[in-house]
Amino acid sequence: MKERRQHERYHVSYPAESGSGNLNIILELKDVSEGGAAFTAVQQLSKSDMMAVRIFMKHKMFSLKAEVVYSESAGEEAYNTGARFIAAPKEFSQELEKEMEEISQLQKKTRARAHKNISFEEAAAEYLQPEE
Repeated sequence: MKERRQHERYHVSYPAESGSGNLNIILELKDVSEGGAAFTAVQQLSKSDMMAVRIFMKHKMFSLKAEVVYSESAGEEAYNTGARFIAAPKEFSQELEKEMEEISQLQKKTRARAHKNISFEEAAAEYLQPEE
């Protein structure tokens, strides 16, 4: 099957939410790219639904408009969902690239320092921990 994605996906679990007005839905972000994100939602969304997504990166929060491209059951009250960003600002792409490079550098340093293999996802989790 031919890969249709235009942007590299990063397995980083940034905190994220969606909603409007007083209704906020916490999303479990699975991965993110310049073009979109995959997440677990508590309700099924319909293909082509439009949504506002707030992604809380380490250094900045971004509010992005997104269009649902799929939503499928992942068990009781959980739906694996993918959405593509609509006109994401260049600043989002730049910040994402910067943070992914910082995570990659942390991964390399951890490998060298501890002489252990660490996945990008593990390095991302460590990177996102609050600084003391």
